[in-house]
Amino acid sequence: MRALARAVRTAGWGGVLCCVSACFSLHQGVPNWDAGEGWVPAKYAEVDALLEAAVAEGRAAGVSVLVVKEGSVDFVRAYGEAELGSGRALRTDSIVRIHSMTKAVTSVAAMMLWEEGRLRLDDPVERYLPEWAAAEVGQYSLLGHRVVRLERTMTIRDLLRHTSGIPYHGWLPAPYPELLAAEFPVDDKPESLAEFSERLARVPLLHQPGVMWTYGAGTDVLGRVIEVASGVAFEEFLEERILAPLGMVDTGFYVPEEKWGRFVAEHSVGEDGLVDGVREGSWDRYRVAPLSPSGGGGLVSTLEDYAVFLQMLLEGGEWEGVRYLRESTVARMTSPASAAGAPHPPFNLFGLGFEIIAEENESSGWGRAGAYSWSGMARTHFLVDPARKLVLLLFQQTVPFDVGSRNEIFGALHRANGWAVEADSVGEALVGDA
Repeated sequence: MRALARAVRTAGWGGVLCCVSACFSLHQGVPNWDAGEGWVPAKYAEVDALLEAAVAEGRAAGVSVLVVKEGSVDFVRAYGEAELGSGRALRTDSIVRIHSMTKAVTSVAAMMLWEEGRLRLDDPVERYLPEWAAAEVGQYSLLGHRVVRLERTMTIRDLLRHTSGIPYHGWLPAPYPELLAAEFPVDDKPESLAEFSERLARVPLLHQPGVMWTYGAGTDVLGRVIEVASGVAFEEFLEERILAPLGMVDTGFYVPEEKWGRFVAEHSVGEDGLVDGVREGSWDRYRVAPLSPSGGGGLVSTLEDYAVFLQMLLEGGEWEGVRYLRESTVARMTSPASAAGAPHPPFNLFGLGFEIIAEENESSGWGRAGAYSWSGMARTHFLVDPARKLVLLLFQQTVPFDVGSRNEIFGALHRANGWAVEADSVGEALVGDA
């Protein structure tokens, strides 16, 4: 097993309490700490207290954190239970649903094909998926909702940066819930990504492509583009070109039976902000390989697996002598120049598959300008900071989505490394840069 994954995995066998310090290089591995024998470096005492409090106060059933700094595992910690009330400890090698953190993997796969000349960013999506040639756009006015023609074609770039107009269904106004339900009945699931794309193309876009940022299922459509452009099933392309070469042995679209004991339950939170139980229906879809794998949110993974993927990006697209992307391609994906020229999301810019931390958002404390990140619905979060050679991962399995714990814990991780947050008369500003 590759060095980074081996370092985190070895630390994980201890059970509930697992920590390592910066003195252990990735190339040396880490000791096998038994439960209760791990130790917390003094600089991470605040972080450790936040993790303990989240579980003790009932805001999380379990929570885990990994810090990789300058190529070394600086801190790793798993606290609480994998399944509330079961006594089954959360471990650093526990398998979790990463939901929308899948998008980063799918985006990397698409850019591999871009480097190989098998697709171009400004190619019309209909060049690969003819069903999108007939796409229409929903338009609201004082007279209600009507359907109009496309003013310009949707492109691969639109799919990557969420400017396609393809929405998610959960928050849409009428008549979108009804339109989506007609194409995707609960008891009639698509049997392939091709069928998924064909059905989705019959639902009007929320707006004209390129005019604004709308978070949606565009990355799922991108998975189908990858199939057509590569001539390989989407899930096979990910396995052959990214997951297997990186040694991401616990990452995939389902959990094999022999690994089921490491799979973490997904929990719900009540109006009081406390975990109130296990979402029993969240298990079933992960027992077998899906017929229509979601490039936007279908993967499960572990701290160790996803850290290797992020470290590859941090090192400019190369890992252990194997090049996955050119350094210039990673820079393009995570550059503000690749973000939409249209209205942006309210938090930060969004490039080709990644949120890009803008300087004006530094005051939130959880990320510095130049870093890039994204999250998953069950409160999984990552951040890559090239300037500080830093990778941060925070995993829970709790819905609904919320960034409060990310902001609090990532802020504390930055303070632990000397990038402190101090309040001034205007607001909060980051100071110091160790």
